[in-house]
Parts: sequence; structure tokens; C-alpha cells
Amino acid sequence: MKTEKRSGRWRALAAVVASVGLVFGLSASSAPVAQAGVYSATISGTYTVGETLTATSSGFAGPVVYTWYVHPDGTSPGTRLADGDTYVLTSSETGKYISIIAFYTLDMWVTASSSINGPVEAASSPVFTPGTPQVYGTAQVGKPLESWVGSWSPDPDSYAYQWLRDDAQISGANSYSYVIQAADLGHRLSLKVTASKTGYEDASATSEKTAVVQAAPQATLTSVSATSAVIRTGKCVPISVKAAYQVPSSVADQLSKLSVSATVKNSKHAKIGTVTMTGTATALTGTLATTFQWCGGDKLGKVTFSSWKGSWTGSQTYAPVSKDETYPVSGTITSTKTATAWVRTIVRFRHTQVSSVGKKRTVSTRFVAYRPKKQDWTGVGKGAVVTVEKKVGDHWVKVATDKTDLAGRVTATWKASHKATYRLVWAGSGSKRAWTSHTIVG
Repeated sequence: MKTEKRSGRWRALAAVVASVGLVFGLSASSAPVAQAGVYSATISGTYTVGETLTATSSGFAGPVVYTWYVHPDGTSPGTRLADGDTYVLTSSETGKYISIIAFYTLDMWVTASSSINGPVEAASSPVFTPGTPQVYGTAQVGKPLESWVGSWSPDPDSYAYQWLRDDAQISGANSYSYVIQAADLGHRLSLKVTASKTGYEDASATSEKTAVVQAAPQATLTSVSATSAVIRTGKCVPISVKAAYQVPSSVADQLSKLSVSATVKNSKHAKIGTVTMTGTATALTGTLATTFQWCGGDKLGKVTFSSWKGSWTGSQTYAPVSKDETYPVSGTITSTKTATAWVRTIVRFRHTQVSSVGKKRTVSTRFVAYRPKKQDWTGVGKGAVVTVEKKVGDHWVKVATDKTDLAGRVTATWKASHKATYRLVWAGSGSKRAWTSHTIVG
């Protein structure tokens, strides 16, 4: 029964509040504006965000409870905020108005409403006199940038940093120093500094932009070379490859490693591999060397090493505000040079016979070439030119020529001089078969 009586009283009170709202233009959830009679409610305090307002009342013979309301303007209906003797203004009330209703706890029919007060002003905090951040360093990929925050007044408790690329934030770049990345190439960088201090509003200032970021200095290849080889056994033969380099003097003290690679192609311009050379760089110039294992089967002839590219790496130490720091540096290496080598197979004489009739000399032999793919020997084929040469002083003079048959055989005859030295020369070496000769005396 007591519960029902109390509920009935609250329903009656709600009806009173609703009727008061109708009189003063408020909804049932809104605060009435003022009420005639000996009872009154007032608000004391400063109407600024963060300040505390205090509710008081007069005319009541006992305890009073207060409900706070916020109004969009000084005349419109209000919306309930909270209950209690005090209320701390928040930023959401900025520009709005405040009122209270006082309820007599011994008789909830007895109420009083304050006037609508305001507007609520934004918090007023002291502000910094900002400094002018400065950025130092070379605008080049791989180089570090350092900074100075400038002179702020008063001294902030802390600083926050944000590096910018053409005014856009660089993700993760939140330190007082920054190593320029490849993504910064062609852009301009700056630093935004935000200062914080208790009791002060945060303030920010941005440095001037750097010059346009340039590429890291390149090392260059001054020459490339490859040594031709003759395959005599097996399926493979090594080719020696070299690349001479030169690095800019500005980075010579930073270098630690160089690496270059080239594409390897055969005489048909088909790629048959890649060659890579790596070395330690200790001077402005040097040479990298390696060997390429050619295993091209029967595809003998020209081998090219082109499309050279690579990089150099190292490190550099710099001294920012607090301690020395080491950061990696790097650059690229490119070259349009081409190194050329020849892989030839050995040619041998088989069953060589020499005969003489008077002053005539006749030699018959068979020329065979080594085939790497099958690892056997076969005749060089029909039409290969063979010459007979006579030694005259320090030179050799041709005295006769002939050609091989289908099996690689040849028979050559010439008029010989007494005690002269001759040689039979494989003259059809071309790009695939190695030069060879056989000496004949008398």
C-alpha cells in the first residue's frame, strides 16, 4: 500500500510539472521557467565550460532536491541534465542556457524554478607563444633530417612531432629526426611540432619546407669485361667476368658493400642466366669479379652480359639532440655497357699422315670438333677451309688451301723447300670452333 501511495504522488507530481510546462512553453521533460509564491530557486557560479554551478533555494521548510536543465536558447524548452546541488559545465553546453527546479522533499507538490541563465562560454585557457621549428640536413634520399623546435613561451611540458610530405602526414614519422625515404623523392618535407602544457591549450607550428628531395648519388661502372673460353671436356666451362666501378666522393666514407648483376644471353639473344658480383667497397674505385658457369650444350658462340644494375650500401653516423645515431645509406648502380665473350669448342686432328714425292709434300688428316652436349667428337663438316702456311722469319705465309669433305677430311699438297717449317691450319674456326694447327718440318 505504501508503494502505491508513493507512486501515486509521483504521478501527481509529474502532472503538475506537465501543467507547469504547458504554462511556460516546456514539455513534460522540460524545466518550468518561474513559479509564483514564497518559494525560489537560484543558480550561482560562472557560466564557463569547466566551472561548477551551485543550486540554492529559499522559502522551503525542509530539505530540497534539485534537477538541472539545459536550454538551446534563453526561451525555449529545456532538457534534463542531472540531479544534485552542483553541476560542472561541459563543452556540450557551450552557447546554451541553464536552469534548475527545486523540489521540497517532504511535499513534492511544492516546487520552485530558477530563471534561465547563460549563455555558457567556452573554456578560456592561456595560450603559448609558439616557436618556429627548424629542419636541418640535405634533401636527398637516404640522408637524415634533424630538427629544432624553436623558442616557445612558456616552456612546454612536452612536444609531439609529425613529419609532412607536401603537407600530408607521413605515417609513423613521429620523431624529432627523420631519414629520407625513396617515397620522398621529388617531394618537399616539413615538420609540424605540437606543444603541450598543463593549463594551456595545445599549440602547433610547422617548419618551412625543405628543397625538393633528390635521388641518392649513384655509383657507376666504368668498364665491364668477359673472357672467352674454349670447352675441351664436359658440358660446362667457366667464363671470367669483371666490372670496374667508381663511387662519388661524397659517399666514399659511407660505403660498405657493392652488388651488381647482369643478364646473360646467347648468340640467339635468349637468356641463359644471370651473373651477380658482390664485394666490399673500401675506395672510390675498384673491381668486382666472378665466374659464370656456361653450360649451353651445343649453343656455342657469342655470350653477352648486359642490363647491368645493382646497389651500394653503407652507414653514416650523425649527432641529433640527445645522442649519436647510425642510419643506413644506399644508392643504385646502372650501366648500359655490354661485355662480350665467346665460347668455342676445341678442334683436333685425327689420323694425320704426311708424305713426300720429290719436292712435293702431301698431308691428309681429319678435323673433329668436341660436342659439349653429347660429350663426344664429330667431323667438322664439308667445306671448312684449311690452309698450309710456311714460316718465313717471324711470319707465316700461306702457300696452299683446301677444304674438308663431309666427314671433315682434307688432303693438301704443296711444293716444299728443304728444311722449311710448315703448318696445317684450321682456318674455319668462326665463332664456334677454336683455332688449331699442326706443324710439319721439311
